[in-house]
Amino acid sequence: MAKAIYAVSGDGHFLGHDGFAVPKTSAEFQRRFPQWIQSYVSLRGVAPSDRDDMERRIVSYLGSPAGLEDAPEKLQEFSPETTSGCDAFRFFNWLIETLDREICD
Repeated sequence: MAKAIYAVSGDGHFLGHDGFAVPKTSAEFQRRFPQWIQSYVSLRGVAPSDRDDMERRIVSYLGSPAGLEDAPEKLQEFSPETTSGCDAFRFFNWLIETLDREICD
C-alpha cells in the first residue's frame, strides 16, 4: 500500500492533498455540510415518513463516543493511514461505508 499523503493542521485537522480538512466533530461536520445527512438518507431510498428518524439516528451515531465513555466521537475514528489519504473523496467514501454498515444494514 502506498504511503498516505496528508498533513495535520495546527488545530489537529487532517488535511488532504486537495486542501480538504477532515471535520473533527459531529458539530463541525453538520456546520460545514448541513445538507449531507439529508442527501445521504434520500439516496438510500428511505421512505419519506422514516427520513426524520433516520437523520436523527445518524446525527446521534456520529456524535456518540466510539465505545468508551471518554472515547472520541465516531468521526474521530477516521484514519488517513487506513484510507490511503484524507482528501474529500476518501473521507466521504469512508463515511458512506461506515453508515451503510452501521446504520443502514
